[in-house]
Amino acid sequence: MKVSYKPQTTVLLVIIFFFQQVVHAQIKDDNLIFKNGESLVWIGNSITHQCRYSQYIEDYIFTRFPDLRLHLHTAGVSGDKAGNVLIRFDRDIARHEPNYATILLGMNDGSYRTFDKAVFETYQKDMLSLLNKLDSIGTKPIIMSPTMFDAKQKRSTGSYSDESYLNEYNGLLAYYSAWLREVAREKEYRFIDLRASLEKITSEKRKFEKDFTLIPDGIHPSPVGLAVMATDIIKDFFGDSPLSEILITMEGRKKGTSNAKGGQINNLAFTGKEIEFEFLPESLPWVIPDDASNGLILANASLLNSEPLTITGLSRGNYKLFVDSIEIGSFTDLEFAKGIELNKYTMLPHYQHSKSIADLNRQRNVEIYKSRELWFQKKMLQEKAKIIEGDEEDNQKALIDLDTKAGICLGNAERILQKIYQSNSPKKRIYKIVKQ
Repeated sequence: MKVSYKPQTTVLLVIIFFFQQVVHAQIKDDNLIFKNGESLVWIGNSITHQCRYSQYIEDYIFTRFPDLRLHLHTAGVSGDKAGNVLIRFDRDIARHEPNYATILLGMNDGSYRTFDKAVFETYQKDMLSLLNKLDSIGTKPIIMSPTMFDAKQKRSTGSYSDESYLNEYNGLLAYYSAWLREVAREKEYRFIDLRASLEKITSEKRKFEKDFTLIPDGIHPSPVGLAVMATDIIKDFFGDSPLSEILITMEGRKKGTSNAKGGQINNLAFTGKEIEFEFLPESLPWVIPDDASNGLILANASLLNSEPLTITGLSRGNYKLFVDSIEIGSFTDLEFAKGIELNKYTMLPHYQHSKSIADLNRQRNVEIYKSRELWFQKKMLQEKAKIIEGDEEDNQKALIDLDTKAGICLGNAERILQKIYQSNSPKKRIYKIVKQ
C-alpha cells in the first residue's frame, strides 16, 4: 500500500520534529555540568553522614569526567534537623564556599510522631532560613525530598515508643516533600524526588517478596537503596547517556569501516580470521561497591554504563573477543551484529581500572566518615553543655581537639583524592576478535 502525505501533514511532521529537538536540547542543557574548581557540599542528616550515596555519585564523577576537578564535601550529621544545620552552617558549609549544595533533610524534622502543625511550621521556617543562607553566600541549592519511611521494617525492629505514628509517617514525609517541591518551583531551584524510586521498587518487589525492603531499619536505606538514590541524583545532574559505542562494519573479509562514540578507534586492521583495533575511551565505567551494585539493576541504571560493541557483516561462525589479551567470551556473528554489551563483563581491563578508583574513593570516604563522627561528637558535647553547667574552658579545649582530629581525617582524604586524580584517566585498550 502506497502512503502519500498531504502538505499539511509534512508541515506538521516538521513542526513536531523541531519541537522534539528543542525539548531534547532543553533537557540536555538542563543537565547540571560542573566546572573545574567548583565546590559541592552534601548537606544532610545520618543518611548523608554515612558517606555512601555521595560516595557512589563521586565514583561516577571521577570515572565519567576524568578531567574534572571538583571540591566535594560531606556535611551530614546523624540526628540533624534543619535547625541543627543552621547552627553549624558557617563552620561546616559556608567555609567551603560551595557553588552548589544538595539538601537531604526531613526524616528527623517530623520528630517521629503523627502530624503536628507546630513541628511542621518549625521545619518550614528552618528550611527557608537554610535556603536563604545558601543564597546569601552565592550557593545554588539542590533540594532533595526526604526518603521513604518503611513502617513495616520499623515495626519489625521493635525500636519505637509510639505505635500511632508508624503508619502515618511515610505520608507525613510525602507531605513535607510536596511542600519542598513547591518551594523549589517558586524559587527555581533544582528538586530531586528521592522517594519515588524507593517507593516504586519496594511496592513492585513486595508483590512477590513480602519481606523485601530497601530500608532495613525503616529509616536508613541499605547500600542497595542508597545506590538507587545515587542513580536518581546522577540522572538529574548529568542525564542518562551511554558510556561508549563501537561499531565495525565489515565490507568483505579484509575490509571494513569503524565508528565510535565516547572514544576513538585507531589502527583498525583485518586478516582473514581476525579483526584488531585500538580504542581510547573518553570515560570509565561506573563501578560501586559489591554490596550496593544490585541497586543499579533495580534503578534501571544500565544505560549509564552501556558500551555496546557491534560488528556487522561477519561471516557465519563463532568468534572470541579479547581485550588487552584477556579473553572476554565467545560470541556468534549474530550476537556481534546485535551488539555485545561489554558492561556485563567485569574482567574487562577498564572495568577493573574503574574498580580501583572506586576502592580508593571508599578509602577516602572512610576518612570523611571519621570526620563526620567527630562532628557528631561536637554536637553531643555542645548539647550537653547547654544542659549541664560545666567548665567553659574545658569544653572549648574539647571542641578544639575534635576539630584538630577532624582536620587530620580530611587531610588523609585529600591525599587519597590526589591519588584518584593521578590514576583516573582512561587508557588505550587493544581489542581483538578471532574466528574459531
